[in-house]
Amino acid sequence: VGLAAKAPLQMAQALPELVPVISKQVWDTHRQVQTSSKHALLAICTCIANPDIEPLVDKLVSVIGHPDEAMSTLDALMGTTFVSRVDGATLSVIAPLLAKCLRERNAGMRRKAACVISNMCKLVMNPKDVAPFIPLLLPSLQKAVNETADPEVTAVMTESLNTLIRAVGNDFLLQQAKNGISGPSTKDVGKMKSRMMEDL
Repeated sequence: VGLAAKAPLQMAQALPELVPVISKQVWDTHRQVQTSSKHALLAICTCIANPDIEPLVDKLVSVIGHPDEAMSTLDALMGTTFVSRVDGATLSVIAPLLAKCLRERNAGMRRKAACVISNMCKLVMNPKDVAPFIPLLLPSLQKAVNETADPEVTAVMTESLNTLIRAVGNDFLLQQAKNGISGPSTKDVGKMKSRMMEDL
């Protein structure tokens, strides 16, 4: 956690890998581990340079351990005007919530999650920032499109899907990410990221 203050740039770059690992500890059976994990998440999230997200960090960390806060946190994201560049550090704390909301049967929740994805992806400047989250978001979004009966909600999610595809902008990566609802394997993700690095 001390590294967040000493090397914020390096820590921010590591957030896509760190957040999922620490988030799992929030559900540990030992209360001390839960508390320490939440403190660690809050500490490393101070390295996120996106000012649009800064006021929401507490809510985004809290919802990890309190799924019942998903709708209110999603509403807070919907009420956020994204104007700053969206990078991997920003997506690391938002993408898990969006994927969870897309998996819900609530069409309204799915619509809101799709809107947030669209708004954020329009501000992704580097495909490498969104690439690690394609296996998490793209299959969930595709499945939600296929399962939703409301044509208006389906249209919103389809546009979100297209925006996500434009943001990642790599044909090989997209094809691999579409291979199944569960997404590509860890090995495939590694290959995709290496391919993207070579193409840039």
